[in-house]
Amino acid sequence: SGGGGGTQLVVAMYTFQGRSAGELSFQKGDRLEVLSETDNDWWLARNLSNLAEGYIPKNHVALATSLECQDWYFGRIARKEAEKLLMDPVNQRGTFLIRLSEQASHGYSLSIRDWDQQKGEHVKHYRIRQTDAGGFYITSAQAFRSLNELVDAYSRNNYGLACLLQHPCARPRPQQWDLSRETKDQWEIERTTLTFVKKLGQGTFGEVWYGMWNNRIEVAI
Repeated sequence: SGGGGGTQLVVAMYTFQGRSAGELSFQKGDRLEVLSETDNDWWLARNLSNLAEGYIPKNHVALATSLECQDWYFGRIARKEAEKLLMDPVNQRGTFLIRLSEQASHGYSLSIRDWDQQKGEHVKHYRIRQTDAGGFYITSAQAFRSLNELVDAYSRNNYGLACLLQHPCARPRPQQWDLSRETKDQWEIERTTLTFVKKLGQGTFGEVWYGMWNNRIEVAI
């Protein structure tokens, strides 16, 4: 493995349907063993749920031992972006995420969707501070050994927060610019792999069509 030393286990953050031969399909939550990291965008992996092997898009998985594999951890996103994600209509009161703090170099922030009669739907932000011993707290009366423990505790008791933590925020699927691993470095696609479904309009460079690639992926042609 390109990571060196030992086998890397990763967790699927999204469901992925293989699009071409050699790609490995997996469900959100599946654990996968990384066999090779020779490609920047696609890793060779084995799905531990069925032992199938194939290539996976690396932006769909996170290290099993990392914070990134937690559904509620969004890493380095801005406060405004957190508010935009949480205010999506699919989310309800108590939906939350944890992100790296924009102010504190080592701290984290908890962002929660809330509702009250004065403000209606809105987002509240709480600074998560760290103790000298490496623990985490929002109020000094309640310190926890890990962010996992903090989330578990505030899911059961709000300890003065606006509301209980209910569900991790819905996560936008990462962009995939390639149709598949096979087409990663291709600028032209075989016409026989395309199905023309409906003409969308006339552009500067000719007609624009809505269609399917390999009868699986929606494309503009």
